[in-house]
Formats: sequence, structure tokens, C-alpha cells
Amino acid sequence: MLSLMLMSGLLIIVTAVLAAAILARHRAAAAADLAALAAASDSGEALGPGGVQLSQEAQNLDAAVAVDSCGRARRVAVANGVRLTLCRPLPDGSVVVGVELPGGLTHFSRVTQVMARAGPGRG
Repeated sequence: MLSLMLMSGLLIIVTAVLAAAILARHRAAAAADLAALAAASDSGEALGPGGVQLSQEAQNLDAAVAVDSCGRARRVAVANGVRLTLCRPLPDGSVVVGVELPGGLTHFSRVTQVMARAGPGRG
């Protein structure tokens, strides 16, 4: 009877740890998706289509848009309890972001890391 109780307790603990890891991954993924969408919401407006060489003025505007987009992504990430580790606007108007969610429960992974990509709508 005691061994059955010990096995049941162990099973409950293992299930709880796995559930916490899955929830942390989903939370980080949702935050990364939201940060990428926030960054990409207008990042494509100043970029040249099809990789066309942009004028210096347009390139300066691109840099300003990238900084603003990444700032927006950072604010969304912080609001969702994660840390923005990567924000890279791409030439096609999409943005790649990476986030970390600290405080994992497992010994092997104390930080959950996720990347997401979003871009302007095609219409």
C-alpha cells in the first residue's frame, strides 16, 4: 500500500512539473507572437519592395521604423512578463523576435526561449 502511495505521489509531481513546462512554453510563445505582431504592424511601410536599393533618406527612415518597431515589441514583451532577446526587421517587411521567460521549474531548463516571426498582411 505504501509503495502505491509513493508511486502515485511521484506521478503527481512529474505531471505537475511537465504541466508547468508546457504552460511556460505556451505563455512564452503567445508573448513572442504578440511582440512580433506589434513590431510588424507597420514595419513594412518604409521598406523597398523586392529588395530594391533605397535612397539614403529611405534607409534612414527604415532605421527609424526598425527602432520604433523593436521598441513596440519590447513594450509588448515586458507587458506579457517576458524579456525581448532579439528583434530583427527583415527586408520583406516581416520581423523576427525572440523572447525569454525566466523561472522554469525544471533543473535542465530554467529559462524558456521562443522565437516568432510576423509580417505585413498580403492583400
